[in-house]
Amino acid sequence: MTGLPGRCSLSGERRLRGRGREVTTMAAWRKVWLWERVLKSRTTYCLRWYEEDFRMRTRAVGSDRAYAEGERRRFEYELNTAGTAAVSARLRTLGDLAEEHVRVSAGTVRPATLVIQRACLDVFCAFAGLNAAARKRALTADSCWVCGTSGRPGRLGLCAGCFAEALRKGREQSLAAATPLLAAEFVAARVATVSRATANKDVRTLAAIFAAAVERESVEKNPFASMKRLREPEREKRTLSAAEVNALLAGCAEDKLLQAFIFAAATTGARAGELLHLHVEDVDWETGEARLVNREADGHVLKSGKHRDVWLLPLARALLRRALGARAAGRIWPWSVYGAHGRFVRAVKAAGLKHATPHDLRRTFASDLQARGVASATAKALLGHASITTTEQHYTRIPAETLRAAAERLSFARPAAIVSLSYHGDLGRSEARTA
Repeated sequence: MTGLPGRCSLSGERRLRGRGREVTTMAAWRKVWLWERVLKSRTTYCLRWYEEDFRMRTRAVGSDRAYAEGERRRFEYELNTAGTAAVSARLRTLGDLAEEHVRVSAGTVRPATLVIQRACLDVFCAFAGLNAAARKRALTADSCWVCGTSGRPGRLGLCAGCFAEALRKGREQSLAAATPLLAAEFVAARVATVSRATANKDVRTLAAIFAAAVERESVEKNPFASMKRLREPEREKRTLSAAEVNALLAGCAEDKLLQAFIFAAATTGARAGELLHLHVEDVDWETGEARLVNREADGHVLKSGKHRDVWLLPLARALLRRALGARAAGRIWPWSVYGAHGRFVRAVKAAGLKHATPHDLRRTFASDLQARGVASATAKALLGHASITTTEQHYTRIPAETLRAAAERLSFARPAAIVSLSYHGDLGRSEARTA
């Protein structure tokens, strides 16, 4: 029997039983090697090995070469000494799962997404660290029920110190404690303190994290796999009228840079974060073409991950030139997301509007395009959506005038039996009084 180059090497003997006879074979040391996967923006290292049936398996381990090499040696040893059972049991606590997920996901997902995933894992681990009685109290707690200080509803009604203690205990919990029952209790506790949309987002996040761990053979099962999503009440999709946009622009007339920001957001449909990372050199000031690009050095990656173009109208370019003055490089709006939101809120109050957010300008842009007869495919490209379904379901709104005109076109909208009453009966007199 000869060895298989690059797959395994022969060492020692082992006896197998089959159909009443004993067969002597050579034991094979199964090799694991690194595969360097070079992408456009990063390099990811993967482990590769062959199963006993000679099928190749691949598992990503991150972008750190030294860590990947250590994982290769450890995995190769476990693969040949304890078998796949030891591999699947190498993560023993929820803390191990959280650490591995952060380590494997670093460099492969957007930084903002990783922050959200870590926060969601922390809340789940803290909930797992509570006993049964404490979990019930977390459903209705308005203040920290441990020390009595002001709590945070989004964090199980615990103050910062008590939440940290619950998180420490939860990270020490065995992965066997992560059962579908614990997942259902966690969702019930979340719904009691946050909106259903936030609870559904937590379920999606945790289900994806556990599903990835199952694929890596780090855990055996996904407790959120069969969890049904909660029905969410429809929220009003706020759009602004032309008069409201004009009032908003007039309310920030003294802040030239904010006025340019609001007008650019309303006429390009770009997200607030995309505009805040737009540089002066990204704009073609002759044609108005503005290039929205990923800036990984600044920690900014577009939601779709793809570059796209938007167009600044001549008036928008004029407002920007006036606000920029002699500046010829760097970010046009040197604000943080929170700073821009605070400025926008002050402009909303100055305009006398009840409520508005920068994202409402994006929805207003999409709805106005639809009202002007622009095709959904064109609106999708301008908004930077990956799917046209997103554009049609969440960013377009049929104006009330269009809906009323459609209802009035019904063939039985003015039946003769009722129309005659409007001239001779009580209906006519009531109409005259309301007129």
